[in-house]
Amino acid sequence: MMIIHRHDLEERINSSRKWVMVYGRRKTGKSYLVKNFVRYDYYFFVKRDSTIINGEQNLDYGAFIEILRILMKENKTVVIDEFQRLPADFFDFIHHTEKNGKLIVISSTLLMARKLVDKNSPVLGFFEEIRVDLISIGDVLQELRGYHLDNDRLLELAIILREPLAIDYFDTETNHRDLIERIVTGSLNSLSSLIGEIFIEEERELSKVYEGVIRAIANGNNSSTEISNSLFSQGLIGKNDPSIVQQYLNNLRNLGIIRKVTIFNRNKFSYQLISPLLRLFYYADEKYNVSEIDNKGEVIKKVVDSLMPRIVEDNVREAIAFNLGLTETIVNETGYDVDGVFLRFKEPQATLEVKWTSRVSREDILKAEASSARFDVKERLLFLKSKNGVENQTSMKVIDVTDLF
Repeated sequence: MMIIHRHDLEERINSSRKWVMVYGRRKTGKSYLVKNFVRYDYYFFVKRDSTIINGEQNLDYGAFIEILRILMKENKTVVIDEFQRLPADFFDFIHHTEKNGKLIVISSTLLMARKLVDKNSPVLGFFEEIRVDLISIGDVLQELRGYHLDNDRLLELAIILREPLAIDYFDTETNHRDLIERIVTGSLNSLSSLIGEIFIEEERELSKVYEGVIRAIANGNNSSTEISNSLFSQGLIGKNDPSIVQQYLNNLRNLGIIRKVTIFNRNKFSYQLISPLLRLFYYADEKYNVSEIDNKGEVIKKVVDSLMPRIVEDNVREAIAFNLGLTETIVNETGYDVDGVFLRFKEPQATLEVKWTSRVSREDILKAEASSARFDVKERLLFLKSKNGVENQTSMKVIDVTDLF
């Protein structure tokens, strides 16, 4: 099995001198990360019936609290997984207990993450908050480096493998597009229930609205106005008002499900699904009702071939912005055909044009040069599947997958 280290998260959790709250969307590898790469003495898992498992031992809440009290006095490091399932007075217990030892709590639900940082929380300030999102593309590329894949397979697989539930599917023999289709098709039940599970324990009545937001974004409604229109037309909100959907968007951002990208030169934003698997699934379900049809694989393959170039573009832009330490923006103006502009504060520093095709013509290069020339920037980037043989054909800085490591 492929193991992808997430060195920054491991270091943050292990080195924190405070208690730690690890949170984020389900199936992002929170428990796996803590169990395998974080130093601890005892690991407790809270079941849905509020009993607590420690190895082979089942504890009721009262016995667990007494054990935890002793372990804290002994300066042990204790992990509590799915701790939001504990009774409400657990907050009072940790508020009044001595702050010895180290407590690491894990939660996948939105409401619990909010409760810990609420101004009225009895444990406000006790925990360092560490959100676990999808694996970074840099970490995945680093692991794939040893498999000697061509650039085409390397990048598309790295993007899909950012989603931890895809890792078990990985092999080097299958054509990468076929493998991506298999991953999506084989994960349909998990993907369709993933969003509902985020809110199932405390906000079940809101899950339809959140899923409506996600489906709207997957269907190409990327502004708050377009999302509001979509929700209102389905009767999911009572008034067609973009301000109503802002809290839903903020919550989904806080949980690492969507991201907000600034539109260049405008006080507007574009919302995108972070997970490539969720993006492929919800797009396929919105366009082709894939969850209800028989020929799922055929439809998913069609969607993968159609959508992957755009997913590559968005992931490349995000990764380059991170590597450069600049703010990522997208351009939405007629006549300014570039795939990204990177800012330092509000000043443009670089442009990006992504050509994710097997062959780049001279005409393609000239169009990219003309588009980027409209911007007063220090660097004009042209991202290709392979930069070999193209670097001396343009004044732009040509980069490829190897530059994302």
